[in-house]
Amino acid sequence: MISKVGKVTRNKQDIRYREYPCGETPGGWLSILKLDKKYSGLLTAIIMTIALDSAMTFTMISINTGWTAGFLHRFVNGWLIGFVVAFPTSLLAFQLARRIVNRIVSE
Repeated sequence: MISKVGKVTRNKQDIRYREYPCGETPGGWLSILKLDKKYSGLLTAIIMTIALDSAMTFTMISINTGWTAGFLHRFVNGWLIGFVVAFPTSLLAFQLARRIVNRIVSE
């Protein structure tokens, strides 16, 4: 199955207008999610919060209660509470860390 992304032109170097199998484009699905650069700090904070909150919640619930009945329920509840606390904290910590690093690093 061949699907067209945009329109096919004579310029085969322009990858945005070529034909790709199954509607895929170079760079995968992330190439579709292009955001403005001003959102990079917020997106970084969201990704870091999700990753760290998941790891910390999983570890602490595994240590404290083990793999017993209701583990997934406790994990989801703990993760949601952790995200509500960790996301604003990461936004503040990210800005503070950036200021500290800018003072330490010479230009």
